[in-house]
Amino acid sequence: MTIEALAPRVDAAISRGLSFLNTAQHSNGFWVDFETVPGSSDEWVSAFIISHIAGIAGSEMLVKTALSALTKRKRSEGGWGFNLKVAPDCDSTAWVLQALLSGPFIRPVMTRRAIDFLYEHQMEDGGFATYREYSSQPNGNTKSITTPNGWLSSQVCVTAATIIALLVHGESPKKKQLLDAIIYIETNRLNSGMWSSYWWRGDSYVTYLATLGLTWANRLTIEDISGIADVIATNLCSNVSSSLINIKQEIFYTSYSLLTLLLSPNTMKVRSTIIEIIRALLKEQLPDGSWPSAPILLIPESQPGLTELIADEGRTFTTSTALKAISQFCNYPSKIFQA
Repeated sequence: MTIEALAPRVDAAISRGLSFLNTAQHSNGFWVDFETVPGSSDEWVSAFIISHIAGIAGSEMLVKTALSALTKRKRSEGGWGFNLKVAPDCDSTAWVLQALLSGPFIRPVMTRRAIDFLYEHQMEDGGFATYREYSSQPNGNTKSITTPNGWLSSQVCVTAATIIALLVHGESPKKKQLLDAIIYIETNRLNSGMWSSYWWRGDSYVTYLATLGLTWANRLTIEDISGIADVIATNLCSNVSSSLINIKQEIFYTSYSLLTLLLSPNTMKVRSTIIEIIRALLKEQLPDGSWPSAPILLIPESQPGLTELIADEGRTFTTSTALKAISQFCNYPSKIFQA
């Protein structure tokens, strides 16, 4: 089956997926998912979803409504957080900054303060931490954040999302702070050519963000991207053909693998893997338009010695990721790249 032949089925799946997100969106404009001790997330989840569905035909009103809600939640520090009960953090704010490009709610002062907020989380090694040691609370007071060290340390997944947010808002990759972050990402690349994540199980989420950020910063060649795609395709190929990658348990990560493959030149191996993934995603879409959730988010050291692994039980997070992946598939070049 060709890319062109799959297009009508992809369009129908996108329409059903957006309908599901429309139903799931709360009356206050937020999407809510990932139940944790301090409650479910609305700010971070909504920013993530906006960033993944913006630009898809039919998403305009969903995006506008959620963006309006998000802009009203900006904290005095200039950032956003997991939810209103939790201190603002770098990762949530990075996703909000990406989301803000999707609508008419960009205000230069608000954007600049959010960018400054991100830089306030940069560590000496160039990476960005999720939280800083001190943070404002909803009541306006400032207190020390009592969290595990990893929450206050540089993380590749947070740094990659932050690099993208800074680049899309016009920060130069030659700026020292941003260049230091880019070098941090490059330095922390695994021997496999991928990256590992602190907050997420597996490597596909962070590898996509790192690849995208380095590509936009002109730090990766076509050959580099092809090499990353080849690793992903090799890891997936045998599983795709035999068991469709146990996709009910892996939709979030498979969608991110697909997004990385779609950044690469169209080789025969990559193309065949992409088509098999798309077929699998289309097959597993649920009747309500969503895709099945699975435990994907790590909460390291949620209690001493304990790391939790939780799912987006509302399926909004996974669904928006699958929607982004299959929508970008439609723009993939049909011509085979000759290496």
